[in-house]
Amino acid sequence: MALPVARFAAAVRARNPLIHSITNYVVASFQANALSALGASPIMADEPEEAAKLTGLSDGLVVNIGTLNQHSINAMYLSAQAAYRKNIPRVLDPVGVGASYLRQHTVHELLQLFRFSAIRGNAGEIAFLAQAGHRSKGIDAGALEADPLQIAQTVARRYQSIVVMTGAEDYITDGRTTYLCRNGHPMMAVLVGTGCIASAVVGAFIAAHNHNMLEAAAAAISFYGLCGETAAASAQGPGSLQTLLLDNLYHLPREAMDQGCRLIRL
Repeated sequence: MALPVARFAAAVRARNPLIHSITNYVVASFQANALSALGASPIMADEPEEAAKLTGLSDGLVVNIGTLNQHSINAMYLSAQAAYRKNIPRVLDPVGVGASYLRQHTVHELLQLFRFSAIRGNAGEIAFLAQAGHRSKGIDAGALEADPLQIAQTVARRYQSIVVMTGAEDYITDGRTTYLCRNGHPMMAVLVGTGCIASAVVGAFIAAHNHNMLEAAAAAISFYGLCGETAAASAQGPGSLQTLLLDNLYHLPREAMDQGCRLIRL
């Protein structure tokens, strides 16, 4: 039975979850606008003195390590701790985790100490967490040398988290149940920040549906991919794609979701 993606999306707008995002400066504005467009309320704060307090007032936390520094790392630890203690849904985006020791150490510590509800990454990032073979370039996904489904399930079981591995095909799994999503468009890979937005969308959906987060995460990725497909159909390039993507996050019709979401349970 197909997931009712439109119903999941409508609930986000109805519940208007407050999402605290500690993200990278490359995408902060884009991410805040995306959350607002789909019906969530963004708060973007990385000051350690207020991080835990603001997380405690939020419905969800999204941690993105794209532009790490010691200041933001401290805020990430404090916010993750607050979310963990209050059982607030939390998403980790391990951007370029294999690129440096600082990224590897930070992600390892966050996952070991504060078990995240979901980990959203590209194939290379998830493969690194699985210690599977992959070839990457900077923060780009690179090429996998192992079965993507097995990699996603391995990471999900290792960290007791939902894994959302995005790429040409997306896998959403808790290590037992897996959804495959075929929504999306190649042009999305050209627009910097689309992966980060995927993590934010997942954060909003699981915050609004914290009783069934696996299905919410799968619905989030299908909804987001369809928004990207619809935007790409009219976009002339990444500049117009960004504008149209935000527009579709705001008003993608229910009938489009009912007809266009390509999401199956494996």
